[in-house]
Amino acid sequence: MRLGKPTTIRDVAKASELSITSVSRYLNGDIVLPRTSASRIDRAVRELNYQPNRLARNLSLGQSKMIGLIIPDISNPFFATLACAVEEVAFKAGYGVLLCNTQNDRSRELSYLQLLSGRQLDGIVFLTSHAGDPELAEILRQNRNVVLIDEDVAGVSAPRIFSENRTGGYLATRHLLDYGHRQIAFIGGPRNLLSTQERFTGFKNALEERGLKSNPKLVRFGPYTSDFGRETALAFFGATRRPTAIFASSDYVALGVLNAAHLSGLKIPDALSLIGFDDMPLAELLQPPLTTIRQSARELGAQGTRVLLKVIAGAKVELMETRLPVTLISRDSVHKLQSETQTAKKGE
Repeated sequence: MRLGKPTTIRDVAKASELSITSVSRYLNGDIVLPRTSASRIDRAVRELNYQPNRLARNLSLGQSKMIGLIIPDISNPFFATLACAVEEVAFKAGYGVLLCNTQNDRSRELSYLQLLSGRQLDGIVFLTSHAGDPELAEILRQNRNVVLIDEDVAGVSAPRIFSENRTGGYLATRHLLDYGHRQIAFIGGPRNLLSTQERFTGFKNALEERGLKSNPKLVRFGPYTSDFGRETALAFFGATRRPTAIFASSDYVALGVLNAAHLSGLKIPDALSLIGFDDMPLAELLQPPLTTIRQSARELGAQGTRVLLKVIAGAKVELMETRLPVTLISRDSVHKLQSETQTAKKGE
């Protein structure tokens, strides 16, 4: 083995007494050489420990064999699970993945998208927390190989992979209604995001079906963080008439509500019922185990990557928007609320 300076294709050509062009085409599988010539190249490659520069070859063909995954917060278990699925599908297809964690920073999103514009990436799976940003939309419109997952960007024509958010919001709220709750609070994500809007619509639809309306005093929008969930829940608990149930439109937000309930001495589900959205891996390990709406972060990532690889290959994408199903997972964080009539009878 030769130490120091890396072996080049020029060294292999010299050792095998053949031209650089012949060696290059042979190693790339573009030509078939006589057995003696092929043997000399194979021997030189072994003895010199030559490692072909795959990246340089891919770039010469107009490819990097790398895709980007732009996500808001890798510390969020939902996004971490999604990222694992993207990497798994990409790896099996011979692609590497550049993980771009924006930390919900708009300037980071724009910087990472420039990598695609500079042809350093073959495509991008994109999740944004700045859906209404016109500059972001303009950059996306200038790039073909982009797939949007989980959240939409207005004015951008690209394949989309979303969950059935409206259905999820409806199922969560109907479950609370079926358990006798009427004073239900909604803690949503950022108001401009598709997921927030659709889950809130499902929430309102379920209430209207029972002849009820959402109470503006019990509706809050903000970041999908546990801090926001805790702060909002504490504010609700301090109200004259606190809610008997909370629909947190993210399990991460629900974690904050659990913490707020603990700080306030409220036992879940006896004093407060709680339902989340996502079914992240630790949801069933919480105390109590969290009732939630299951959407598959893994399937969102996998489907989004498969569609992106089709786009990169030039294949026609039949569905520009795909919706993945959601399911209500009933655990122990929702308590059946007794009616005033039932309570009165018990006291007789």
